Amino acid sequence: MHLTLVRLQKLIIMNITLEEVRIWNFRSIKKVQVTLDPDVTVLVGANNTGKTNFLKALQIALGTHRRFIGKEDIFISKDETLPKDRVAVIDVLLVPTDEKDNRVDAFNDVWVEHWGRAIQGRAKAREFVAIRTRIRYDRLHLGYRIEQCILKEWKELSETDHELWEKTRLSRKQLEVIPLEFMDAQRDIYEDIRDRSSFWGRMIADIPLAESEVKDIESILNDINERIVNASDGFKQLKDKLELLNQTISHSDKGVSITPITRKLRDLNRGIDIHFQSDGSESFPLSHHGMGTRSWSSLLTLNALISHQTEKNNLSHSLLALEEPEAHLHPHAQRHVFDQIKDIPGQKIVSSHSPYIASQANLAGLRRFSRKDGETQVSQIDMSDIDDESQRKIRRQVLNTRGELLFARALVLFEGETEEQALPIFANAYWGKHPYELGVSFIGVGGTGYLPFISVAKGLGLKWFIFSDGEQQILTNFNKTLKKAGFDEYQNIPEIVTIDQGDNFEKHLLSSGYKDELEEVIKQHELKTKLENTTNVQKRQVLENKFQQSSPLTEDEIKMKFQKKGAKTTYSPLIAEALIKLPDANRRFPPKIKELFDVIAQKLNLPSVQHNEQN
Repeated sequence: MHLTLVRLQKLIIMNITLEEVRIWNFRSIKKVQVTLDPDVTVLVGANNTGKTNFLKALQIALGTHRRFIGKEDIFISKDETLPKDRVAVIDVLLVPTDEKDNRVDAFNDVWVEHWGRAIQGRAKAREFVAIRTRIRYDRLHLGYRIEQCILKEWKELSETDHELWEKTRLSRKQLEVIPLEFMDAQRDIYEDIRDRSSFWGRMIADIPLAESEVKDIESILNDINERIVNASDGFKQLKDKLELLNQTISHSDKGVSITPITRKLRDLNRGIDIHFQSDGSESFPLSHHGMGTRSWSSLLTLNALISHQTEKNNLSHSLLALEEPEAHLHPHAQRHVFDQIKDIPGQKIVSSHSPYIASQANLAGLRRFSRKDGETQVSQIDMSDIDDESQRKIRRQVLNTRGELLFARALVLFEGETEEQALPIFANAYWGKHPYELGVSFIGVGGTGYLPFISVAKGLGLKWFIFSDGEQQILTNFNKTLKKAGFDEYQNIPEIVTIDQGDNFEKHLLSSGYKDELEEVIKQHELKTKLENTTNVQKRQVLENKFQQSSPLTEDEIKMKFQKKGAKTTYSPLIAEALIKLPDANRRFPPKIKELFDVIAQKLNLPSVQHNEQN
């Protein structure tokens, strides 16, 4: 028996959440299992790692638009011929939640009536609805087809566990309450306005007018059209000439009409435009504005559509899959647009290349996509290991200022200013490429603030390396940090390179035989500074002679030079530039720096310095 309208109004509609997605054999995805945040899940990662493929899989399983499937949508590994019997599978798990998005045991009466036999887990008092979408080759129709059923269990299983299928198929009506709207990065409000199937077209198509009102309005539109045409000699001449079509095609005296504006409400979208005015300028159609404004307008239109649908139907859970909302927007606008996304009703899954958007995301909602051997992998931070204070530090020290590291292939962490200036220069010479070209981020953590960076790298599957001074107190604190992050002592981790004998970076250069190079750099810089402040030719000559005749610096004097304020940031890049130009290739990289780069090259499968020398 159906629930009465009165009863529906009295019931509080309990939320549902798309909690988990599993995908096999879809495009670049061989197998992934991803949990979703009940509000906003942000997918980050480099290009071509599978973020769009994940969103497209969701669109196939739950999307509102017609879906076309071809062999290109089936996963195929390198040098493999696609077997016809390979099946792509997309599983989604829906669970009941309360008004604060916390998981609860059972759906309420409204959802029970709607889902019916699709609800599983009642015997264990932990209800869920699991929908499986299969994409398989149909030999009869010579193409790929989509079929959907429910799963009787949700456990670790493979795409071949067919015995867990429920025979009853889901109805279209059941799926309509979880409509997924997908908006890709190519959105453009100017194109949307003229597309009846776009978000804009669907929004304006819902005009609740009685048939009599429609006829009255269309009659008025016809009168307006006739007045415009009759008032224009140009329109009249066009109409007379176009009437000649009747003589050769229709043989009728009625066949041509010119409509400056639409005559039918169903064609309303053809004549609509949006004018936008900013900063006191003239008002122009959106077609005359930049892609940032047009892209943003499309997103706001989708927001209006979802809000409208939510108000019309309480029994629904809207889902938005959004690709690169930051497209064409400047940094401040990127932050603003993310705030607007959070305000859209329902659950949002957003892919982004923007560190500004990633920095605003809930830490628990970040999912990092990467590729290994051509297959997509997905990582997330285990929030059970991170307390509130640690989350605050991660947000302040990592995401808010170093959000770009979420898109890196690997992190190289170090403590001070010297390494921050010198290591990227050495790395560029070692590989013949800037580190960013390799996807490697060099990051100074400020003193001993390694923990937030290691926690993020560990959780999101980022490879990380550390280059550390060798002072005993630093290393003691270092081991405490590693223990908190769940790692062994630094001596047992090859990705951590420490300078020997308690030395720091400058002392390591001295003990490795670079005294002459350090002295030359220091003296040349001091001379250059003095010459820049002297215009008198004779005084300049005196300074140069004095430089040539100056006595050698001792190691202690060189160390003292580095103690001066600002000296490390001044001398470090100069020293690095000097060393990488040495004629002896074996001396271009100090031993510990070469050790660090050798480890990075091995772990990331990058060519070593010996490879570069041979080529």
